[in-house]
Amino acid sequence: MGSRVRWRTCLESEGEAGMTTEKIFDILRVAEGISDFRIYTTRTLSNEVFFVKGKVETVRSTDTTSTQVTVFVRSGDVLGDASFFVYSADGEDDVKAKMEGATRSAGLIRNKAYDLPSDEMATYDNGAFDDPMQVAEDIAKEIFSLDLSDGLSLNALEVFLYTDTIRVVNSRGVSKTERRRRAMVEAIPTFTENGESVELYECYTFSTFSRDALREEMAKKLAEVRDRFHAKAPVEKLCVDVVLPSGELSELFFEIADQFAYGTIYNKQNAFSIGAPVVKDGTGDPLTVTLCGSLPTSARSRAFDVDGVTMRETTVIENSMGKEGFGGVRYASYLGKEPTGDLPCMKVNVGTLTEAELATRPYLKVASMSGLQLDIYNDYIGGEVRLAYLVDGERVTPITGISLSGKLSDALSSMRLSDTVYAEGSYEGPALARFSGIDIV
Repeated sequence: MGSRVRWRTCLESEGEAGMTTEKIFDILRVAEGISDFRIYTTRTLSNEVFFVKGKVETVRSTDTTSTQVTVFVRSGDVLGDASFFVYSADGEDDVKAKMEGATRSAGLIRNKAYDLPSDEMATYDNGAFDDPMQVAEDIAKEIFSLDLSDGLSLNALEVFLYTDTIRVVNSRGVSKTERRRRAMVEAIPTFTENGESVELYECYTFSTFSRDALREEMAKKLAEVRDRFHAKAPVEKLCVDVVLPSGELSELFFEIADQFAYGTIYNKQNAFSIGAPVVKDGTGDPLTVTLCGSLPTSARSRAFDVDGVTMRETTVIENSMGKEGFGGVRYASYLGKEPTGDLPCMKVNVGTLTEAELATRPYLKVASMSGLQLDIYNDYIGGEVRLAYLVDGERVTPITGISLSGKLSDALSSMRLSDTVYAEGSYEGPALARFSGIDIV
């Protein structure tokens, strides 16, 4: 089942409990039938703080480790792989049994062969929460200092702070480690009037704590829950431009960018092509999309992917034309390209739409949707709108009970991107965009 390789090891123990990476490595390196292997370990230190009426009610801390082992079996020009997890209670016999089962499974898979990354070592440190309780209390202080009068309240506030240590090693001499932090804030903003209430669920993630960004996000959600209570369905059909905010733009642009993934291209599932226009006959702003490994706001930031490939920033769309593909080592190898890593973050160039220009004619600004519905292959964009604002120059009216429906190609052709940058999560780009030709139904 494939030739024996001379496996290279460059491991240093990191104090893992139980079946350490070193012990697993030693088991795998002498196993029969395996051509290569990869060990991917994530250790997560979590601090979870639950607040009620501004005071700490519950504090919980955990220390967990997840280890995934992937074995590769090569026979000529085909390569199979299978994975299994190693748990803290597992001993050497358990690992050997799982490894033997995975080796048999991998031998039945006949993918086109490719080579794993090799001979690369690196360590990255993006920081940890040195005093998680203080950070959690600072977050709560900022949120509870917002105006919670006149029917507004927070039914719950939960703060989750994580420090992840990611480690990948393989049989070809790769050994990389990264420490990174991330946070998640969950809240239930509520508005009550005349004995009736409306609640919204808010989940806000970040890697770098910004008081201003947190206050802005939570204040926006408090305003939205109040407006959701008072919003009404329009009495007649609305025929105005649609404005999408950064959250929906992020979904739209990530979906389009995925068409340039190496795997999508190799399997001939891509609706857009390198060297061809993404936007045809455009009358709006050109679209330029760059994918990258990290952003200061993103909890998904990472320095390398599961194979240990270092993230390489890549512009996949430039001036509305497909420019370059991206992806991991397997499909990059199939296409004869250099791997970029599976890039999780995005930067989009801003456009020319100013606030003053936006105000020159009526528009519907979406605040929240049940989810943007996209079907690139059938040229569709739409979705149910939970809350939007009709802006007509004289007043701003909260609207609910409507949906959007239109041709994606028409929407992209008319798209005007704002000239202001907004950074949220894994997206950095225009704060909003205006579209013509999307029906409001």
